[in-house]
Amino acid sequence: MAGSSTYASQVQVGDGDHYVAVQIAEGNSLSAACSYAIDIAVLDGNDPAEAPPGNDSITTAEDLSPLSTPASGWAGGAVSFRGDQDWFQVDTDNSVPRVLELFFETDEATAVDYAVSILRDDLEAKVYDSTGSDGATSLKTSLFLPAGSPSGPVSYFFLVQDYQGDEGDSGIPFRIRTNVVEVPDALPADAAVGVAEYYGEVFEREQAGASMVQLEHSSLVHRAYAGNTSLLAFNGQSPSPDIVRTTDAEGLVTITFPWVGGYVDYQGDQDWFELDMGPLWIEGVALEEDWYYDVQVEFHVGAPGSAVEYIWKLYKDHNQNGILVDRPGDSNGFFASAGDPDTTVAGFDVMTPAAGSTDDFWIGDEWEGRFYFSVCDFNFIAADEPDDDWGYQGAPYTFRVTLTYHPGVSYPQ
Repeated sequence: MAGSSTYASQVQVGDGDHYVAVQIAEGNSLSAACSYAIDIAVLDGNDPAEAPPGNDSITTAEDLSPLSTPASGWAGGAVSFRGDQDWFQVDTDNSVPRVLELFFETDEATAVDYAVSILRDDLEAKVYDSTGSDGATSLKTSLFLPAGSPSGPVSYFFLVQDYQGDEGDSGIPFRIRTNVVEVPDALPADAAVGVAEYYGEVFEREQAGASMVQLEHSSLVHRAYAGNTSLLAFNGQSPSPDIVRTTDAEGLVTITFPWVGGYVDYQGDQDWFELDMGPLWIEGVALEEDWYYDVQVEFHVGAPGSAVEYIWKLYKDHNQNGILVDRPGDSNGFFASAGDPDTTVAGFDVMTPAAGSTDDFWIGDEWEGRFYFSVCDFNFIAADEPDDDWGYQGAPYTFRVTLTYHPGVSYPQ
């Protein structure tokens, strides 16, 4: 028989005699004699948080000050023994909308599979490292905090523990940092785009007539997003007032949308815009049965760039029910995408198709119906640290869509 792997744990002990009992696991039976080896060591716990009053409960949570950068400082601790918990809290108010950020790290592998929960009146979020022994732990997440009415002070709590509550490691400490950031009320000036429509998180949540999208990220993760229905509304008798139509000598109509900009405000945030494609309404002219549009997307992130790897995606809602999947090649997935090529923080400009390119990017009458244009962070899962970025410290994204309408034909000739 190969035997079992080594099991190790740390338990808290006090004064007096202690005993270890070895027995068959519940539900198992012994068919042959088996030897085992056990090693017991008494260690001095190196965890100041265990000194009274400690921070082992929500009522004794350790205060954290919002700190904007790693250089600003961290609070420390350790899950020192089986069942140990450390509590922290940050105080703010809900007078204006904010984003709450959490960062958690260890310098090396540990027996503890760290889990950090964010709580207020209920569990708001939870992040964890399911295998702390395979390398240093690095966790981060963030939450949007809406303004409240009436406004007043609010506290958020962070519970640090082993994911299953059955491991401890007093020799490997952790560090934790939090930040509270106000949501910008305007985009910074950028001469490259001039005036841009700001699609901010507050407007997104308060807008009327949003088109809700259910996006399948994986078989286990589905999220809902509010799709804006006004900024890209170009057709019909009441298009968005900032959209410009021009007609050339050959009768081709070019539809230029305004620059639109925003941020990935918090972890997992995405901005969505509905784009309805059909024959172009021209006053006094019958709607065409055969038509197509050339599509051009300009995508810009100004200097100094952003830690967010901004990308755009274009989805076709084939079933016209707002249920989409976050993968290419699927009938309800995205069929075009472009954006930041790597994790280097720098500004960039991407035009699709590229200037001077002979590539075709078009939508024809066979695909008449609702499309969605989204902007999100590209999560480089091969990075050494968790990617999945957000934030306002860098530049926002801006994009501009241009359509050229071709009546009478269904595709480029």
